[in-house]
Amino acid sequence: MSNNKKQPEDENILVLHDEEGNKERYEIIDTVEYDNRDFIVLLPLPEVGEPNEEMLYVLEVVEDLDDPEYDNYIGIEDDETIDAVFEIFKEQYFKD
Repeated sequence: MSNNKKQPEDENILVLHDEEGNKERYEIIDTVEYDNRDFIVLLPLPEVGEPNEEMLYVLEVVEDLDDPEYDNYIGIEDDETIDAVFEIFKEQYFKD
Protein backbone atom coordinates (compact mmCIF):
# COMPACT_ATOMS: atom_id res chain seq x y z
CA MET A 1 0.00 0.00 0.00
CA SER A 2 1.22 3.46 -0.74
CA ASN A 3 -0.09 6.85 0.15
CA ASN A 4 0.16 9.92 -2.02
CA LYS A 5 -1.17 13.46 -2.00
CA LYS A 6 -4.15 13.80 -4.31
CA GLN A 7 -3.12 14.93 -7.77
CA PRO A 8 -4.58 17.96 -9.56
CA GLU A 9 -7.10 17.06 -12.26
CA ASP A 10 -4.65 17.73 -15.12
CA GLU A 11 -1.77 15.79 -13.54
CA ASN A 12 -1.32 12.29 -14.93
CA ILE A 13 1.95 11.28 -13.25
CA LEU A 14 1.84 9.47 -9.92
CA VAL A 15 4.86 8.74 -7.72
CA LEU A 16 4.43 5.79 -5.35
CA HIS A 17 6.79 4.30 -2.78
CA ASP A 18 7.42 0.55 -2.78
CA GLU A 19 7.98 -1.60 0.33
CA GLU A 20 11.68 -0.59 0.48
CA GLY A 21 10.88 3.12 0.19
CA ASN A 22 11.98 3.43 -3.45
CA LYS A 23 10.07 5.93 -5.57
CA GLU A 24 8.38 4.58 -8.67
CA ARG A 25 6.74 6.78 -11.32
CA TYR A 26 3.56 5.82 -13.18
CA GLU A 27 1.34 7.41 -15.77
CA ILE A 28 -2.33 7.33 -14.81
CA ILE A 29 -4.00 5.85 -17.88
CA ASP A 30 -7.57 5.83 -16.59
CA THR A 31 -9.82 5.66 -13.56
CA VAL A 32 -12.52 3.01 -13.21
CA GLU A 33 -15.48 2.62 -10.88
CA TYR A 34 -16.46 -0.95 -10.09
CA ASP A 35 -18.64 -2.37 -7.31
CA ASN A 36 -18.94 1.11 -5.72
CA ARG A 37 -15.14 1.35 -5.43
CA ASP A 38 -12.59 3.47 -7.31
CA PHE A 39 -9.56 2.07 -9.14
CA ILE A 40 -6.73 3.50 -11.23
CA VAL A 41 -4.97 1.91 -14.18
CA LEU A 42 -1.26 2.72 -14.26
CA LEU A 43 1.60 2.36 -16.74
CA PRO A 44 5.12 2.32 -15.22
CA LEU A 45 7.40 5.08 -16.45
CA PRO A 46 10.94 3.75 -16.82
CA GLU A 47 13.99 5.70 -15.75
CA VAL A 48 16.19 7.02 -18.56
CA GLY A 49 17.98 4.09 -20.18
CA GLU A 50 15.70 1.41 -18.69
CA PRO A 51 13.44 -0.71 -20.90
CA ASN A 52 9.71 0.06 -20.93
CA GLU A 53 7.73 -2.78 -19.31
CA GLU A 54 4.49 -2.23 -21.27
CA MET A 55 2.59 -3.71 -18.32
CA LEU A 56 -0.48 -2.11 -16.77
CA TYR A 57 -1.23 -2.13 -13.06
CA VAL A 58 -4.60 -1.78 -11.34
CA LEU A 59 -4.78 -0.36 -7.81
CA GLU A 60 -7.75 0.48 -5.62
CA VAL A 61 -8.01 4.11 -4.52
CA VAL A 62 -9.03 4.59 -0.88
CA GLU A 63 -9.27 7.99 0.77
CA ASP A 64 -7.01 8.36 3.79
CA LEU A 65 -9.44 8.89 6.69
CA ASP A 66 -6.77 10.60 8.81
CA ASP A 67 -5.88 13.13 6.11
CA PRO A 68 -8.41 13.69 3.28
CA GLU A 69 -5.70 15.41 1.18
CA TYR A 70 -4.15 11.99 0.64
CA ASP A 71 -5.25 8.81 -1.08
CA ASN A 72 -4.07 5.29 -0.38
CA TYR A 73 -3.39 2.96 -3.30
CA ILE A 74 -3.92 -0.69 -2.54
CA GLY A 75 -2.91 -3.71 -4.58
CA ILE A 76 -5.74 -6.08 -5.48
CA GLU A 77 -5.43 -9.74 -4.59
CA ASP A 78 -8.73 -10.89 -6.12
CA ASP A 79 -8.26 -11.95 -9.77
CA GLU A 80 -11.99 -11.61 -10.43
CA THR A 81 -11.93 -7.93 -9.42
CA ILE A 82 -8.80 -7.25 -11.47
CA ASP A 83 -10.38 -8.88 -14.53
CA ALA A 84 -13.65 -6.94 -14.10
CA VAL A 85 -11.86 -3.61 -13.67
CA PHE A 86 -9.62 -4.31 -16.66
CA GLU A 87 -12.65 -5.15 -18.84
CA ILE A 88 -14.31 -1.85 -17.89
CA PHE A 89 -11.04 -0.05 -18.61
CA LYS A 90 -10.80 -1.61 -22.08
CA GLU A 91 -14.40 -0.65 -22.88
CA GLN A 92 -13.77 2.96 -21.78
CA TYR A 93 -10.34 3.29 -23.37
CA PHE A 94 -11.13 1.73 -26.73
CA LYS A 95 -14.72 2.92 -27.23
CA ASP A 96 -13.69 5.52 -29.83
